Amino acid sequence: MNIKRIILTTLCCTLSGLLFIYLIKWDWSFFIPPVSMALSVSLTNYDLLSIRKKWLGLLLHLSLSIMLFFTSIGVTFGMSTTIDNYFAVFCLGCAFTAILFALITNVILPFQHFWICLLIITILSLMAFPIASYFHENPQPILSILKGRENIAVVWMTLVGMGTSIGGYYGSISASYFGQLMPAITVQKVPF
Repeated sequence: MNIKRIILTTLCCTLSGLLFIYLIKWDWSFFIPPVSMALSVSLTNYDLLSIRKKWLGLLLHLSLSIMLFFTSIGVTFGMSTTIDNYFAVFCLGCAFTAILFALITNVILPFQHFWICLLIITILSLMAFPIASYFHENPQPILSILKGRENIAVVWMTLVGMGTSIGGYYGSISASYFGQLMPAITVQKVPF
């Protein structure tokens, strides 16, 4: 079971979001989320990269993540011109970005059960905006850094990073978990 790696990937994605909040006033800060998110997922799962030249896989993931980030911003702002409900727009934008991130991550880090992984990532990304809105409207003393609207970056990166790592290890988690619960079932052929 790879629970340590799941925690490490989630923690690295959280730190990437916090780095973005810290450097948001910098002119080039919009390149930080895609680069740091791609590095967090790729480097914590470096040994599982499917491309033989690992550095090429990292560069591919970085470049696709940057294109994904700016595409998703354009799509989200485009949806905001046609949909008046900002809550629905941001939830759909979070889900759209997470689905695209899962697709480009699957190129270099193949998921064993792609559709289940995509479902996990989508559900977690749909929870990002409500959680971020809650932290914005109800500031907590422990999580005082999440009081601004930019906290969506930290929450989204944490949840999608966790979803990506859970989805990436879904086959090994479910096999080891269910293997302990159920004894091996043998199927016998019945002659006709």
